[in-house]
Amino acid sequence: MDVNDNPPVFTQNEWIIEIEETVGSSIPEKPILTVSVSDNDANNSFTYIVVKSSGFGADKFTMVTNVNGTGSLLVAKPLDYEDPNQAGGFKFQIQVSDYNGKKSDSVYTATSWVIVKLIDINDNAPQFLQPNTEVQVFENIPVGRKITNIMARDVDMKGRSRVSYLIHTETDKLGIFHIDSSGIVSIRRTLDREVSSIYVIRVLAVDDGIPAKTATATLTVVVMDINDNAPEIADNCNPVVLTENSPPQKFADISASDKDDPLMKNGPPFYFNLDPLATEEIHTSFKVEYIQKGDNGSGLARISSLREFDREFQKEYFVPIVIRDSGGSPLVGTSTLTVVIGDVNDNRMEAGFKEVLFYSYKGRSHLTHIGRVYVHDPDDWDLGDKKFIWGTHPHPNFILDEDSGMITMRYATSDAAYHLNFHVHDYKHAQFHVKSSVNVTVRHVSELALENAGSVRFENITEKDFIRKWDYRTEQPILSKADLFIEIVAKIIGVKVSSVNIFSIQLVQQIPPLTDVLFFVYDSYYFQSTKLNGLLTKHKKQVEFYIGLSIVMVGIDACLEENVPCSGSCTSELTIFDAHQLIDINRTSYVGVNVHVVPNCACSSRHLFSKDSCYPNPCFNHGQCIESTSGVRCQCLDGFDGPHCQLLTRTFIGDGFIWLHPLQLCEISHLSVQFMTQELYGIILYTGPLMVGKSSSALTDFIALEIDNGRLKLLINFGTETLLLDVMSPETLNDGRWHIADVYWNKKIVSIDVDRCREVNVKGNKNTSIDISQCHRESNIPFYKELLKVKNPLQIGGMEQSLTLPHHLRSQITLKGIPFTGCIRNLMMNGYYYDMATPALQKNSIAGCLPFQKACQSNVTLASCGRNGICSGSISDPFCECKSGWMGPLCSKPTVPTYFDSESYIRYSFSFKLNPFHTNMQLRFRTLEQNGEFVLHARQALAKLWHFGN
Repeated sequence: MDVNDNPPVFTQNEWIIEIEETVGSSIPEKPILTVSVSDNDANNSFTYIVVKSSGFGADKFTMVTNVNGTGSLLVAKPLDYEDPNQAGGFKFQIQVSDYNGKKSDSVYTATSWVIVKLIDINDNAPQFLQPNTEVQVFENIPVGRKITNIMARDVDMKGRSRVSYLIHTETDKLGIFHIDSSGIVSIRRTLDREVSSIYVIRVLAVDDGIPAKTATATLTVVVMDINDNAPEIADNCNPVVLTENSPPQKFADISASDKDDPLMKNGPPFYFNLDPLATEEIHTSFKVEYIQKGDNGSGLARISSLREFDREFQKEYFVPIVIRDSGGSPLVGTSTLTVVIGDVNDNRMEAGFKEVLFYSYKGRSHLTHIGRVYVHDPDDWDLGDKKFIWGTHPHPNFILDEDSGMITMRYATSDAAYHLNFHVHDYKHAQFHVKSSVNVTVRHVSELALENAGSVRFENITEKDFIRKWDYRTEQPILSKADLFIEIVAKIIGVKVSSVNIFSIQLVQQIPPLTDVLFFVYDSYYFQSTKLNGLLTKHKKQVEFYIGLSIVMVGIDACLEENVPCSGSCTSELTIFDAHQLIDINRTSYVGVNVHVVPNCACSSRHLFSKDSCYPNPCFNHGQCIESTSGVRCQCLDGFDGPHCQLLTRTFIGDGFIWLHPLQLCEISHLSVQFMTQELYGIILYTGPLMVGKSSSALTDFIALEIDNGRLKLLINFGTETLLLDVMSPETLNDGRWHIADVYWNKKIVSIDVDRCREVNVKGNKNTSIDISQCHRESNIPFYKELLKVKNPLQIGGMEQSLTLPHHLRSQITLKGIPFTGCIRNLMMNGYYYDMATPALQKNSIAGCLPFQKACQSNVTLASCGRNGICSGSISDPFCECKSGWMGPLCSKPTVPTYFDSESYIRYSFSFKLNPFHTNMQLRFRTLEQNGEFVLHARQALAKLWHFGN
């Protein structure tokens, strides 16, 4: 039997380990080190301990004995690298004992040193030096001006951790403020105290650890007032009513309001007087008296009439009143007081006729008011004296309110025409059975019509005045502004007047009045909105002159309006309401689709189609949408090779172009296009202004991509200066081969890549840096003009009208704009392929790539790639590029599927050298599993795993 007469011996004299510091007070439960000993005895009973006071850190660790005779070192107290004493690590002794009942005998113990090196981890979030900061700035502070500096420190990495800053977008949705890498906060957009007098912003400090840690500080910006708003007539004082036939009298007291801060003495008291520039008629009709102590000392204007008025001669008068405030630099404004001449029933009525035009959207209309019965009566406030009845038997599709004369239509499901007869009684004048007839025309508005709608915003006209067909002063019929608009649109588009339909007229602002007009053009097919808006933009001055109105915007875009609640991506969308909108003005009544243009803070090109439903149909060009458990797909006709049956390729013969729908406003954008040409010059794409505009508010943003002397040149303007990015590739690109241009931009940087840098020559050893200047260029974007706002058609292969950028766009960089000759394909914006089958407008362009088709047809071997392949390559060296599931020179052989069972794989060894920068790999799969791995590409220590999962 063995006797325990040998001491244990550690297998190492010194143990060195590296461990991460602990997070907070949390202590790891698992051992950080396992030690072993040797002992010649067969029966041993080991005990392990950390020797007290044996070295720095002995109190922070403990030992436990394992059943197999080894010992484990555990952390007993938190370890903090940021403690300077602990950052250097720990060194202490551990002891093993095998007393076997002889605890006083040191022969049965052994010691060893343990060195613990502490690894710094990202366990500390940055700390702001001042977590709450308040600054005061005046509202006229210049854009770009610094307002404060917010600093944070991070103790990790011995204070060398890099901290970056950003502003939480939810607290600054309009992107008014900017913070740079050093924590300096500056103004990015103009402030307006009258919009917001205080901003509470969350500033984030993010360290460079993995995972990163974040700290939050609060910045409060108090906007101080300057006297930048002239006083106006108070809303509750305008309009006022003066009853007709009344003798001269005082009839209204008018007070003023001022958006500026009265506490800064930028408001009352106010001073009033009649505008000296008012017409002689106003001066002889009204008197404005300044009452200094009125309105509790703020001052008011007392309005008096100087004569009697007849409503039947004129219903309203517009009195300009000059108002001055008491600011340090007083502001003077002129407000218009509307004086409504109140009606007295002093005229007899005569028979009348009314026309009602009703645009019904998808048959949604149900119990819709279409206007009141009309009789010719100069009085229009006399409903209490009148009664309305049917002249014949009531029409089953209409309801008449006998007290108000309002006609209600029950259903309007399709195009139709109705003739209705009514009788009207006026009890005051003892008139009975005065005849009135009403013609109702119903026109159907389809969803397709709405999708192809053009839109125009007019200023200084109400919706009623836009459709008015009767001049009540001359008592003569006139052409309404709507009629004139239809005529000029028909002339510009080149269609009959009957092909133009205004289906919605909306008053979107009262003072000054702004009216939105939406229309569609149908002449055997619907004209695209891109064409309608584009041509009207081009002929804007002609439209304004013909109608006699000023246009604010063609192609109404809610994302370009003031105070849009989107700091980045934005899409203008139509919101349609079931209730139709009625505009009723005596002889004419218009019932339109109640539609509003609203902003959606998202990039539309990323949300175009549903992945689960065929409604709306995502397939272009008569493609068939097929729903399945894995989603939807499009089955396309030959020649339409896009994922949604888009036509992807067009040939440009020179002096031509096509129009496609505008680019969307996206915070992060990627525009990609492939081209093939043998010419040294040619514009590939352009979108921006279409006409010369002197208005300072006109959009000057644009983007243009062209070949200049055989090399790519990108010009882009975000509203200020034009950035030029020209890529000096080693070889010219007019070589008859396909090339690809990728343009990227976000809020900070715009860049362009040519051929995805796959042709870069790499010289030297593997540590040599790669020079990509021959295929890549980038530039910083001015931080206060970081979104590309373009709403006009995207022009491909040329420009419908030549533009000289220095004159039109405040730029010193010239765009040659020479029409492109060759082929353009795979135009893509943020993953969405443009369909080039039916451009909104085109000239000298045909579908497909004619040079390639000729090259393929002249090649006997490649007489046809069939429906399973596309002719690709170059004009001098064409080949068939096969679609998924096909292979072979003519793409005539189906690929062979392979079944993989659990843990099975195939390993390929290529007999040719792969391009080091770019490799296309195509793979189709079918499975019932929710998770799995596709491809594992390994090269030494580099590995890339492709997988799928739910």
